[in-house]
Amino acid sequence: MKKQTKPNLQFILKSAISALQVTYNDYKRAIINDLNCSFYSDDGEFTFLSGKEERKRKIEFLGNEVVRLQVKVDYIKNKIKESEGV
Repeated sequence: MKKQTKPNLQFILKSAISALQVTYNDYKRAIINDLNCSFYSDDGEFTFLSGKEERKRKIEFLGNEVVRLQVKVDYIKNKIKESEGV
């Protein structure tokens, strides 16, 4: 009978945190890019360059990914606490 190995939760946590950091930085860049594509025209109208919908979808997707990854990081942290308490 083979002995089952336990997952290395610290390694998994570091990986999840790294993914969270990268995704959050991508999210910030997407927001900045969207802001850079907007301005007030000479007649005082707020204007967006073309591609607004695509930029908004990207921002929404990345925002959801940040939340998903934060939940994953919190879950792994709780698993580590549980395993240390045993």
